[in-house]
Amino acid sequence: MIFLLLLPLILSLLLIIGFKKSGFVSGLIGVCSTLVISYMMESLQLDLGVLYNSLLNTIILTLSAFLVILPGLTLNNILEDHGYNRSLQGYLKEMPIDRNHKVMLLVFGLLPALESITGFGVSLILAVPVFISLLKQETALKVSMLSMNIMPWGTLGLATVVGSKISSQPIESLGFLTACMSLFVFIVLGGICSFVLNENEIKYKNFIFGISIASTISILLMVFNYMGQVEIAGVLSGLITFLIFFSFLLVKNNSSLISEYKNILMNISPYILVIIILVILKIIVSLFPYLIESTTFHGVGVDLVFIKSPFLAIVIAILLIMSKNKSTKISIPINKTIKACSTLFVFILLSQLMNFSQFIDEIVVILNSNENSFLYHVSSPLIGMLSGFITGSNLGGNALLMDMQSSLGVVYNRELLFSAIQNASAGFAVFTSVPIIVLILTLAKNTQKSSSSMEQAMLRFGLKCLVPIYFSIVLAVFIIGNLSF
Repeated sequence: MIFLLLLPLILSLLLIIGFKKSGFVSGLIGVCSTLVISYMMESLQLDLGVLYNSLLNTIILTLSAFLVILPGLTLNNILEDHGYNRSLQGYLKEMPIDRNHKVMLLVFGLLPALESITGFGVSLILAVPVFISLLKQETALKVSMLSMNIMPWGTLGLATVVGSKISSQPIESLGFLTACMSLFVFIVLGGICSFVLNENEIKYKNFIFGISIASTISILLMVFNYMGQVEIAGVLSGLITFLIFFSFLLVKNNSSLISEYKNILMNISPYILVIIILVILKIIVSLFPYLIESTTFHGVGVDLVFIKSPFLAIVIAILLIMSKNKSTKISIPINKTIKACSTLFVFILLSQLMNFSQFIDEIVVILNSNENSFLYHVSSPLIGMLSGFITGSNLGGNALLMDMQSSLGVVYNRELLFSAIQNASAGFAVFTSVPIIVLILTLAKNTQKSSSSMEQAMLRFGLKCLVPIYFSIVLAVFIIGNLSF
């Protein structure tokens, strides 16, 4: 019985892992199997109401992603065409700071901030060439993987926003609990980064620096999520972490703070512009709350508030940047956006069909027959990590399994906790997924030849990293589980 109910998920995952099928094809087969099983089993439902509600929610959730992905990728194309990225790369290479410290400044500061605005691995366009120019290629590729650490807040918190809608949890609560759960993960990542940079040796000072900078971004994530600034928490945390340790290292090296601050702020000015516009729009919405309801599209337990979407902020930033470069055409990545959203669409449709057809309810009832809560608190992070690893996306992982995880949480009166477990564990498994590894190797080939065995080496490295990450999430689950969440 449980196998049949899980068959759509098993089929999708098997097709991706075993048969190397695309996410779209794998998800589509999962959708078809869900429809067939719903029709065959009397305990499940399949009617026009189920189909309508599933499709409505899927359209709303996919549109939420589309309105961030399209302008985000467009902004990156403009920055690439106008030379912003090349200028920033050049400055980072020449920055008057120790090599290892410089790398960790990027991994736990600037790159997470950039990924929080653009998302979908776009920050790697900046990261990979810079790291390859500073490090051995194998080390550079591993460090590039570790820089993808901000996923629950990547693309302006899109995965967390969508996760909160699917689980019906307040976004502020989900974001804050995810941040709390991430502290041990960031500490582990800081230690791993230091270990890799010192060629698999532990050097006390660099190790402490790595732990310190990783802990700082994690603590700032808690602060900004607690303040309710979930969408821009990653951007602000990354930038402030970068500036704090950037200043410390400049003072230590007797460099001119004013001169270096002027250079770095000028190079990251487009990203600061987006943050300023986002803050202004938040203020406008708080002053005119009627704008929320008048721009809201409602689904069944989910909605899209257009005025709160980062879409407007990024579009305004694009228009302001283009006003200074009127002769340059805008390259809008429609095909890339449609490809990303089509895969997301089928995974969301799969999860929504399983929800409205009562798959999730039936699974939870069966799981509830085993009252070993310890087992589920330990297995839930593993399930979440698997979803992020397979889909290569925090957003895709949440779309696939957030319904099941939050429903399982209802059984133990811990819906928020289990939703946060899914959000955090899926996000922190993405860096070792095959899509991210392929993207890194593709960018590396533009600057230096990569061996065919490097993909497997990176995958092995990522899987080794996931072991301590898993145990750190489990540790956080048991600590938080004893608190009033």
